[in-house]
Amino acid sequence: MNKILSVRFVRASLAVACSILATQAFAKPASVDVTFTGVVTCSRCLDLTQHKGFTPWSWAMYKVSQGDDIVMVTSGKTYKLQGDRQQLSKYIQDRVTVSGNLDVDTINVTNIVRPAKEK
Repeated sequence: MNKILSVRFVRASLAVACSILATQAFAKPASVDVTFTGVVTCSRCLDLTQHKGFTPWSWAMYKVSQGDDIVMVTSGKTYKLQGDRQQLSKYIQDRVTVSGNLDVDTINVTNIVRPAKEK
């Protein structure tokens, strides 16, 4: 009888350990407050190909109006920008400093400004 109880205890312990490990493996990483400087554009404008009849700005504005994500490119990394699309659209093709909450590769924008010009 003790052997049966021991086997059940080991199985129960193993099940608990596996559920704890599974929970940790799928746990969402904590988001963090960040400030980055980069260029705002649309998610499909990263290839920088010139489209006939469009400037880079007008093409990006067209694609954003069609529902493409607004992104910021900085140091070779691209971040999706979440926030007021109308406000974010004002900065298309501009160099900006964005502050917000970074969650994986998405920045929930709390502040966006053009950096001061260097003298």
